[in-house]
Amino acid sequence: MNDPIPAPDAAEEALRDVERRYRDLVEGARNVVLRLSDQGVLSFVNRTFETITGWAPHSCLGRPFVDLVHADDRPRAAEALRRTLGGDSPVPLDLRISSENGPSDRVLEFTLVPHARDGRVAGVIGTATDVTSRRDQEATLRRTESEFRQLVASVQAIVWRADAATLEMRFVSQEAESLLRYPLALWTDEPAFWQEHIHPEDREWAVTLRARAGAEGRNYDAEYRMITADGRVVWVRDVVRARGGERRQGELIGFTTDVTERRQAEEDLRRSRDRLSELSAHIEWAREEERTGIAREIHDELGQALTALRMDVSWLRGRLTGPVPDDRTPLLAKLQEMVELIDDTIGRARRISTELRPGVLDDLGLEAAASWLTEDFQRRTGVRCHLSSALPPLVLEREASTALFRILQEALTNVSRHAEASQVQVELGQEGGRLVLEVRDNGRGTAEGRPSGRRSLGVLGMMERARRLGGTLTFTSAPGAGTTVQASVPLSALSGHAGADAPP
Repeated sequence: MNDPIPAPDAAEEALRDVERRYRDLVEGARNVVLRLSDQGVLSFVNRTFETITGWAPHSCLGRPFVDLVHADDRPRAAEALRRTLGGDSPVPLDLRISSENGPSDRVLEFTLVPHARDGRVAGVIGTATDVTSRRDQEATLRRTESEFRQLVASVQAIVWRADAATLEMRFVSQEAESLLRYPLALWTDEPAFWQEHIHPEDREWAVTLRARAGAEGRNYDAEYRMITADGRVVWVRDVVRARGGERRQGELIGFTTDVTERRQAEEDLRRSRDRLSELSAHIEWAREEERTGIAREIHDELGQALTALRMDVSWLRGRLTGPVPDDRTPLLAKLQEMVELIDDTIGRARRISTELRPGVLDDLGLEAAASWLTEDFQRRTGVRCHLSSALPPLVLEREASTALFRILQEALTNVSRHAEASQVQVELGQEGGRLVLEVRDNGRGTAEGRPSGRRSLGVLGMMERARRLGGTLTFTSAPGAGTTVQASVPLSALSGHAGADAPP
């Protein structure tokens, strides 16, 4: 027996019940539900659309959908509608909806599908989810990441992350290219790149230290050498921290800075201390040599002269204790010899005293002392020595004039001992606010540019004297081109007071 056909009123009521259920379902949905005509005009929106965007149905229904979209997103919205109405498969699409009264510019992720009727596309049915917060978070994350990358790029250090087990680099900042000159991709593409470019003498312990830190989760600081792409050796300092927590377990974070200049400064300081120690020893040696020389000269010259004089006095005493001879010629001759010996002894004493410190330096100043020294040098060595002076009329402090005199004395000593020169030019003058002393020879020169061995200690003494006056000493030389020593010191550190004709 067939089921009875429901009455028309019952069928309509059932249909209306289904429609109510459908509307309740659509209106109560947490997502936006909408329908568009084949012209892209809104024909239905649920309450969620108004809740999210602020558009009431009576304000938006009957309007083109793209009118509700932010102006910058309308071209994409129009293209999506065109493709959907053309029957294309649904494509998720983020669009900013401009609000009428509610929160502005809500970002909705739309899924649009063609609505077919009688075999043709009659419109579009769409759903949308409010992703404003998520997109804001993503934008904030991108902005934070960008700021972090800018910060990392601005740091004068290589910032890196590495796998604690394999030591393979996961991230290396741009500074790596600036410091070591290798393409950045090599650091992450080649697993052993870091290890292979450590200096061979440091490689084993540096790799072992990092591997142990990764295995034991320890932090460490270390300094070692790396080889750059252009073959230079640079010192770097690693500050490495092991990352904890479940997400970052087995990761090392490091900051690698270039400490080459600091290492070089430390090495220069060490060498300077060693040189000062050598200089101090040389000064003591020079003092002992000077004392030995003075003692020898006193013994050999003054001692012999005084011994001879004593013998002559004894001879005279022997002659005078007996009868005085009528012929006194031998006595007078002996007295004359004694006078000459005394004069010679006085001359030797003066020479020894002058070599220790010429009195002309204290009495007449640096220029006169330099003139005496160059003349004495020429007389003793046979090397032509010419002094050219254009000093201003300044009275130099005793310490300053002594330092410059000793610099000149040491320079001429080096010429006589090492240069094999035939001519020396000494110049004293003023350049700006500085006094310049220059000693130039035409000797054999040196390939090292600066003397070495014991001769270099003399140069160190000259440099130290110039430094104490606030000046500098330069030493230039080349094989076959002679040697030039130049001391330059500020006049303000030299003059006690200006003479009457001195410039202000």
